[in-house]
Amino acid sequence: YEWVNPQTYLGDATDSQGKEFDVIYTKSANHNPVEGKVVVVVNPGEPVFYSLNTLNAVYGQTLADITLPTAGGTYTWVNPNQSVGDVGTHNFAIMFTLKNHLPAEGMATVIVAKAPALPFVAINPVTAEYGETLADVALPAGYAWVDDTQSVGDVTDIGRTFAVTYTPNPNYESSTGEVTVKVTKATPQILTRPQIPSGVTCYLPVGDTPIVGGKAVNAKNEEIEGTFVWENPNAAATSFVNKSALTIKFVPNDTENYAEVTGMNTHISSLVVNPCDINLLPNKLIQVNSQRYTGEEVEPYVTLKAKFVGASNFSTIGTDNYTVTYSNNIDIGYGTVTLTGKNCLTGTTSAIFEIAPELVSYTLDK
Repeated sequence: YEWVNPQTYLGDATDSQGKEFDVIYTKSANHNPVEGKVVVVVNPGEPVFYSLNTLNAVYGQTLADITLPTAGGTYTWVNPNQSVGDVGTHNFAIMFTLKNHLPAEGMATVIVAKAPALPFVAINPVTAEYGETLADVALPAGYAWVDDTQSVGDVTDIGRTFAVTYTPNPNYESSTGEVTVKVTKATPQILTRPQIPSGVTCYLPVGDTPIVGGKAVNAKNEEIEGTFVWENPNAAATSFVNKSALTIKFVPNDTENYAEVTGMNTHISSLVVNPCDINLLPNKLIQVNSQRYTGEEVEPYVTLKAKFVGASNFSTIGTDNYTVTYSNNIDIGYGTVTLTGKNCLTGTTSAIFEIAPELVSYTLDK
């Protein structure tokens, strides 16, 4: 067999039916040549993969949304419905078919960019303290201050607005908006507790007792000007140990931006309580009931009371703070009780009580 035209190009790869080409068949030298046809099946060449340049996509797309090059062959995604994934660089399987060659599988690199920003979603006002910067103020997830070094400013109930970015998902560009910040008073920190070197006097209001020292600072450790005062200047210790009501507060000079600090009583355990002169008890009252003459000493029950500043009623002074002695307490007339202070009281005081004639019963004859 010989090809009629051996230089004829076989052409592109064919299916199993092949293509016919002319041949000459010469059985022997004693036979004349005979022309005929031979079917040639052209098989595809070995797979060849041409690498792609980096492809670009946007978050939210699938591989089918990416335009593939067409020059030199055909590219198709192995899984065209696959998501391109999060922002970043990813590799995906792709098929490349070169004409007259078997398909070749390879990988394509896709750089995924952020999707356009979502609409800004407004949020409720947030709260800050005077003296803070925006960096100290927490925002919900997805929100960030444009400039977190800004001061929140002075105290305001209405609030002031500051620029923020809104990025609910890192795969989206950020949108911008504003958030209202309401600024409340800052609470001073007590760096040094004040002292009461003179102590307080039992039963007497603490308002006149001097408070010495003490230091308050803000969050930046800067001193806050102000005064330490008795929270209730009319309060008093009623024994050497009953002093829990004696609390101190710090009143800042700048009351617009700083709050008072109340309820300071850590000094109470070591606070010295001095005894009070019994005659200095506020609105002192000695109650003694009148007695009848018996011919013997009478010793009526004695109650010592005081009415403290700001109180509406008298308070009874415990009998453990004084002793009672009696004099001129036999004959009709007036006897005397003398109270001598002890424990929380010092000094003496006295009161008189009446000794009335005894009652005499008579029986009258009719």
